[in-house]
Amino acid sequence: MKRLMTAVLGVALLAGSVGVAHATQYPPGPAYRTCPDTLSIVDIQQADTLIAPCHPAVGDSVYGVGGIITGFDALPTGFAFYIQQSTSGAPVPFSGLDVFTGGSNLAATLGLAIGDSVKVYGATAEFQGGSEILSFNNSFTSPDIIVRKINSGNPLPPFHDATVHDLQELPTNTAAEQWEGALVRVTATMRVARTVGVGFDGFLVVDDNACAGAPCDSMFVDGGTLTNYAPPAVGTIVSNVQGIYEQRTRGYRIQIRDGNDITVQTPPNLVDAYPVHDDTLRVVFDRNVDATTAQDVGNYSLASFGTIVSASLVEPSVVHLALDPGNGLPDGANETVTVTGVKDAIFGLPITTPQQSSFFNGVIPIGTLQAPDPTFLGAPCEDRTAFGGAGSAAGGRLTFRGVVTAAFGNVYYMQDNSPSRGGIAAFAPIVPLTVGHQYLWVGAVQEFFNETEATFNTYLRDEGAVAPPAPLVRTVAALGDSACDASQTNETGEDYEGMLVKVHNVRVVNNPAAAQGFRVAGECCTFPDTMDVTLSSTYPFTFDADSLHTLDVTGILRFSFSLFRVAPRDDADIVDFGLNASAEDQVPARVQFSVYPNPAQTSRVSFGLPRAADVDLAVFDLAGRKVATLARGSFEAGTYSREWSGRSDRGQTLGAGVYFVRLKVGGETFTQRSVHID
Repeated sequence: MKRLMTAVLGVALLAGSVGVAHATQYPPGPAYRTCPDTLSIVDIQQADTLIAPCHPAVGDSVYGVGGIITGFDALPTGFAFYIQQSTSGAPVPFSGLDVFTGGSNLAATLGLAIGDSVKVYGATAEFQGGSEILSFNNSFTSPDIIVRKINSGNPLPPFHDATVHDLQELPTNTAAEQWEGALVRVTATMRVARTVGVGFDGFLVVDDNACAGAPCDSMFVDGGTLTNYAPPAVGTIVSNVQGIYEQRTRGYRIQIRDGNDITVQTPPNLVDAYPVHDDTLRVVFDRNVDATTAQDVGNYSLASFGTIVSASLVEPSVVHLALDPGNGLPDGANETVTVTGVKDAIFGLPITTPQQSSFFNGVIPIGTLQAPDPTFLGAPCEDRTAFGGAGSAAGGRLTFRGVVTAAFGNVYYMQDNSPSRGGIAAFAPIVPLTVGHQYLWVGAVQEFFNETEATFNTYLRDEGAVAPPAPLVRTVAALGDSACDASQTNETGEDYEGMLVKVHNVRVVNNPAAAQGFRVAGECCTFPDTMDVTLSSTYPFTFDADSLHTLDVTGILRFSFSLFRVAPRDDADIVDFGLNASAEDQVPARVQFSVYPNPAQTSRVSFGLPRAADVDLAVFDLAGRKVATLARGSFEAGTYSREWSGRSDRGQTLGAGVYFVRLKVGGETFTQRSVHID
């Protein structure tokens, strides 16, 4: 299913534990019957109370609804998957159901696959006529739906074999409702009747044998919800279509899950191509292809005339092309791959008309993506990427690499080693990202309200934990400057957009609610310039800004509502030195405690004391055993720091993993989670 959002700034999904309190728990049950806490999919889908007397109303909560996963809606920005009751006999009516997980791909987070048995906890709903389970709180950005994986490798429920007439798209089709959300299949000689105006890569087919001299029933095949399948040409013969049946506003449809769910006597189609290394292109077809022709380098060519060394079939529908030595183009240059002669794996029909896919060359440095397009630096001056589309539209396919420095819901920030313009926002990846990990991202970029943002993620590779970049210390005057620099000779916020930055020795100049943020002036104590510090609702901030307090603030430089703002990631990003103080005094107004960077091979553990106190600073493993003592004894008021490189008190090198750093100050105890990497 597709739920389009113009901006999604936060999401939190809950998986595993079921100990959650809600206002209403289904089932209230009819007066004459007590219903079980665990309902079946048939209970939810079947509205006839004589057959399913425990049918819940829309909005009722349902616990532990079980089924086998049959397919995924993994295309941003509305994620979902389908489950169906398992049966060893004939298909069961009313046995399939859509599970909508909102703005984050929970199925990918949990590593779910087709054939997994799951239990789902949420609330019932109707979307454009289709029944579904969604979060208890009905939130797109912060859903609290719960999914438990039971086991894997189960056989799928059998397909319901039907005719075009049985599954015609009209919303008045009385035979269709019982198969909503279930696996269906039509095997017949069908002809593509129309593609124009259907949308979502959909097309209409008719039964070729039933259409002679009479009006025809038409069946809607949806190739754009669960996959990207280009509609065949009008008149194309289709001999088999299968997939997940669903209802939407215009009527009923078969949602194919990939190109192998449809048997079309046509050659394969090239659907995408992009770099995954500077010397490797990933070429994606719409269905499984013949290995011999797919691995023939003579079937591929580049617009740059670069040399293709080899072609490897790495997945049934994916080929990797190795280039030597690259293709001679700089990163970010326009490139096109042309394919011909590759055959499909079923009929052996080759591509006879050359097909092309264009992309930006190489793995592009983020600094190159963020560099201003000179075309727009004239009057009126606008600092925007050269890789985006017109206005706020996304540009062409591209690849970049960066380490994740922050997560604000389903908007992440990634950064590479570019000295300036090295950070970028990344919206709605196909799998949630881990802060401190480096990723290869394939997608596009756009100007989202004038902040450069990566979007339409189609491929993602987790390259593991890396040391995060150190925050760049810059002045409020530079970071807060949102004026367009036509000559590119001034230091402005655009130079650090999306990067991890720090403002030092600044002073709070207002007292708004902490959840909204506050404004700082800097640097202490003349205050010629000011800028906003924006706190995120996705973190449980305890910091409460007091006017005239002096701070150090670390965070991501974000552009929002026409202003550059520093967005701290958690409490440790704000160091409060007290009222009318200077950071140089090194005496905080309250106990301060932070571990940075995190994850890291060597972390700096810092603490500040507002008054003299006894201190015990130590590191513990997950079992609660003390492995290292960093500081112990009586300390005067001030700020202190210690480094920990993963060694025990005995000098032993400890393994990578999660540790806890505990600070005891007098009768108070503070704990920070620290991830040590080798």
